[in-house]
Amino acid sequence: MTPPSRGLGRGTALGVVATGLDRVAALGIALWLPRHLGLDDYGRYTLVITLLAFCQTLPDASLESVLVARIAREGRGGAELAGAAVPVRATMSLAFGIAGLTAIGLATGDARLAVAGAPWAAGLWLVASNPYRALLRGQFRLGRYLGVVAVQSVAMIGVLAIVVRSGAGLTGVLATGAAGGAAAFVSGWLLGGTGARPRLDPDVARTLVIAAAPLAATGFVVVGAQQVVQVLLLRIHGPAALGLLGGAGRFVDAVTLLPQAVVVGLLPVLARIAGTPSTTYAAREDG
Repeated sequence: MTPPSRGLGRGTALGVVATGLDRVAALGIALWLPRHLGLDDYGRYTLVITLLAFCQTLPDASLESVLVARIAREGRGGAELAGAAVPVRATMSLAFGIAGLTAIGLATGDARLAVAGAPWAAGLWLVASNPYRALLRGQFRLGRYLGVVAVQSVAMIGVLAIVVRSGAGLTGVLATGAAGGAAAFVSGWLLGGTGARPRLDPDVARTLVIAAAPLAATGFVVVGAQQVVQVLLLRIHGPAALGLLGGAGRFVDAVTLLPQAVVVGLLPVLARIAGTPSTTYAAREDG
């Protein structure tokens, strides 16, 4: 494994490229979609993806950040730790995904929109259940992490092209989330190895949730206000206005690309340098 001090520049650069590829693909899709969906359906699309992403703050973003840092400190036990995190991440993602779909139905009064959002929620569940993205980041194998992101982006764009060519509407577009999540899972398994096998470990689950809770709470407070604004905008001015806001939001995402990308590369390195290797798994093996 490349020492952190030697691989810092290269790893950070790969993190920038990986995050850039992920965000640019999403940005391109989002900016092109109004031509296919129309402004009203694009507004509904915006509501679905943002509400579901908001509900995945704890099981996805927060837990993954904590997991990446712990894998970086764990060293050779990282694959085992990544596998132990799968049940808690999958369970919480499922629960919050159902909550997000329920919130979509209540906010819009349209149960069909909640049903249409189910494939996108399934894609987020696959991402949260995927141990390989966190494992590759934590082990600082960012070249392979870039490969996983590339496969996921290509799969989403490919399915979107099929959807557009077939004339499918919003439901077909939201199915791209499931396609991307499945592609990332398979490519992660091929690039990350088979060591991250899911297993139940209540101690690991409890530790990860406790560590991730403050990050999730901060995200809920900061992003929650934005979700309230979107729901009010939909109720007062209709889905077209929400579509215009969604397009502007994609440009804001592009502006914040660089700091997010740097964090992808720096987080595992800083965790490995600042922390001391955990002896949890070594103790279990000795016992």
